[in-house]
Amino acid sequence: MLFPPETLRRCVSSFGCRISASFSHGSSVGTRPVRDLGDQLTTAGDRPTAAATTEDTQAPATSAAPAATAAPASTATPAAAASAGAFVAPDFGSGTGSITLGDESFELAIGPGTGLCRDVFGIIQAGGQVTDGRDIEGEFMIPPLDWETYTDGRYDPPSVDLEITSTGDDNAHWRADAAWAEENDKVGMSQVDSYEKDGLTASGTATFAHAWNLQAESVQGSFEVSCAEG
Repeated sequence: MLFPPETLRRCVSSFGCRISASFSHGSSVGTRPVRDLGDQLTTAGDRPTAAATTEDTQAPATSAAPAATAAPASTATPAAAASAGAFVAPDFGSGTGSITLGDESFELAIGPGTGLCRDVFGIIQAGGQVTDGRDIEGEFMIPPLDWETYTDGRYDPPSVDLEITSTGDDNAHWRADAAWAEENDKVGMSQVDSYEKDGLTASGTATFAHAWNLQAESVQGSFEVSCAEG
């Protein structure tokens, strides 16, 4: 075998080098990597000695210094709270609204993070809770003013809902919704009668029917809704 000791020493000391060594076997001469020459050699001075592979000669990895403990992420903003794993309510817009039934008005607060107030393909879609803490919710679906000119069914009639939930006897679900009225034989007794719409703001008059008491008389009312731009 033609393999100078100093070459082997350089190979072993370089922790696993793959240099090729010349060797003779019978009448053939060729090369093969050092680790294929038996993987049983190490060095002592200039002479090979026993039994270690080139992998065994690799120095142990130096342990890295422990990383500094990261300070807890701030949850001052929704993005920071989300990155820290905290629950962040989705923001579907914000705005204000009001619904009047007879002589009683209900002021609504909408979002951010609680409710919905945004444009959806030209429709103002909004919903929120009354500002006085009672369990009362209002919803608005206000399409473009020319919604009836579309014959492909993309728009439903405008609608306004007010749902009152309590522990007493005054639970009620008042609906001004012509599509619902048609399905429940209440045509002319539940609908938005007229409205104006400008961007994300709308207001109008409506006739409300009691969806949980179909025998109750309808009530005249009005509504306003305005969503913040965003």
